[in-house]
Amino acid sequence: METKLIQPKAFTLPEIVLAIGKFIPLWVPEVIRGVTVWWFSPKDLVAAAAVNRFFHTLLTPILWRAFAYPCDRSHRYLRYQYREPRHFPKFAPEAIEKNSAHFRYLDLSLDYKIFRDDDDIFDDDDDILKNDNIIEDSFKFEQLQLSCTRLQELKITTSVDIAFVRGLINTNPGLRLLQYVRIHSDRNGLLSLLFPLCHLQSLLLKGDWGVDSICLHHVLSNNAASLEELELGSESQILNTPPMNAQWNGLEPSALSSMKEDRRVKAVKLIQGRPLLLPKLKTLSLRVNWYKTCDATYTLVRAFPALETIILEHVYEDVASRLGRNLQEFCPNLRSIQNPNRYYEARYPPLVKDDGLSYVVNACSPGNLVRVTLGRGLYKDQGMSDLFESLKDCRELESVALVGFPYVVIASLDNIDDEVAVVERYWRKNRDEQPPFAETMPTNWRYVPEPTARRVISMSTKEFRILCALAYTLVRAFPALKSITLGYVHYNVGLQLGKVL
Repeated sequence: METKLIQPKAFTLPEIVLAIGKFIPLWVPEVIRGVTVWWFSPKDLVAAAAVNRFFHTLLTPILWRAFAYPCDRSHRYLRYQYREPRHFPKFAPEAIEKNSAHFRYLDLSLDYKIFRDDDDIFDDDDDILKNDNIIEDSFKFEQLQLSCTRLQELKITTSVDIAFVRGLINTNPGLRLLQYVRIHSDRNGLLSLLFPLCHLQSLLLKGDWGVDSICLHHVLSNNAASLEELELGSESQILNTPPMNAQWNGLEPSALSSMKEDRRVKAVKLIQGRPLLLPKLKTLSLRVNWYKTCDATYTLVRAFPALETIILEHVYEDVASRLGRNLQEFCPNLRSIQNPNRYYEARYPPLVKDDGLSYVVNACSPGNLVRVTLGRGLYKDQGMSDLFESLKDCRELESVALVGFPYVVIASLDNIDDEVAVVERYWRKNRDEQPPFAETMPTNWRYVPEPTARRVISMSTKEFRILCALAYTLVRAFPALKSITLGYVHYNVGLQLGKVL
């Protein structure tokens, strides 16, 4: 049988130019506080687009698709002043409006102003962003007439004009990620703005929101087929007026009889007796105020059968026991628990008797838990000891992160004195040498990243020995462990270790 060779289809000239344009870097790296950050710097692409009109037509959309996405995701590790997308003021407003149709990402989570004048007259870009009266001819970003209709990600705050937000959402029903931050605002009833969205993959409500349960049910139901991540921010609460039933398919019967007619009709119309079920949701952040949120918050997890990661704060024993029962029964795939509570803040004193994380850990099916991140320390009671007792059977644990001051964490482990004795040498004056801890670990463990003088110099020898001993104990206790993070979040020092596979 004669075989015929298939001739490959030749690329057209526009396809060749586009392929080359996609490989021209738009970001330049810079290391800030130990984190590699990528800044928007499109000089090379702009130069390529200036070759002729043909190149300009093909390459300009690439530039503007990335324009409104301010930074690499590594910025989330940095302080506020390092996260500002400084390229906004450097473009003429007319150019932004003309090319906004190419936008795919838009971050308005900071207060931006656009300036017509050349910003070279300023000594520092910070002066542009911090001074309101430097130039009279300036205005906020939401005053622009944008024509973007294909946004994929939108990040906004409650300080952004509500009419502008409504317009963006209505013209971009295909949004995949929405981050809405509540900042010093009494606007709690803004969830109705999200009703047109039905393709969200991530919904992040940051800040202390007061969420109407009816609106939340409607928004989640609209995005049930696609939503993979949900966050209710710090100190948020699901309102109890009117109260949602435990099944999340309607209001409590007693509430219906006491509601006004128009309110009752609206509630029935929005909920429609639909059971809440989100089969794709894998990550849930419940940083709510458990003292104020409604009882239906505990049963919300029943709607997420594929849940793998839960992030909690201020989990007390009575809360965790109720939440743990629902997790155990309805979330069989739960495998990652994170509790990044910053207890050292003045308004959140350490709670020594009411921590209930062990209840949540016990909610995981045997063998499922592979990741634990805890932000607590300084326990002087049985709480941390109970937690580690719960973890003893998690032989498949792959990642452990303990941040804060883990002195008492160590005290809750058996034979810790023997483990500390293993670390015999002290940290020498030459802080660039490999720490003595390396001698106590298996040869396939390494520091990630390699320790620097700045990171280790803030730790005393005693602190360093304690961290080393804890890491050594964890490696022996959990044979499947691949990564360990120990240290002090607010000082950005500690140990990060990874297993070389």
